Amino acid sequence: MLGRRGSCLLRWALIGLSVAVLAGCGGGAGGRDQGRAGEGREITVASGDNWFDPRELEVRRGETVTLVVSNDGALVHNISIDEFGVKRDYRPGETVRVTFTADRAGEFEFYCDEPGHREAGMVGVLRVR
Repeated sequence: MLGRRGSCLLRWALIGLSVAVLAGCGGGAGGRDQGRAGEGREITVASGDNWFDPRELEVRRGETVTLVVSNDGALVHNISIDEFGVKRDYRPGETVRVTFTADRAGEFEFYCDEPGHREAGMVGVLRVR
């Protein structure tokens, strides 16, 4: 049997464990959530010949966002988001990092600006809430 002090310590240990577990739970659409608005968030995006995965990303207004984009295809690609000044080319097998601040709310298209790729379906949507 635990005494009164042991019971209290056990209760606090369980509360601490619960807080630690809940703090580790997070996420959201389109990648790993690393912070609150105004802090950084990193999102991994795979791409290939005329596709992005995921095709839908969601972030909070004010977040500094870093897209980590890999090229799993055989062609040169690009990731562009006009409203945030994002434009970055990358070669087959290459992974690039692009950082911007999502300073306005709305839905914005991200796409590959290589000729014909956008039209072939290399496009997605960035939602800023």
